[in-house]
Amino acid sequence: MKTFEDCLAFIENQLGVQLLAWQKEALQKIYENELYYYIPGGRGCGRTIFVKAAQLLEEIKKEN
Repeated sequence: MKTFEDCLAFIENQLGVQLLAWQKEALQKIYENELYYYIPGGRGCGRTIFVKAAQLLEEIKKEN
């Protein structure tokens, strides 16, 4: 199985953006199948990118 760092690099490359710290942390929880909570603050900066990144991560996990 690919490491989380490999998955993260692939996702950032596919989306063409550098993910925010909270996005990386939440994606790592998804990768490790851990429960996580996200409480949006302010205008919820980065939620759309996060959803796309999470979808890519799930696809990667299914392939492996």
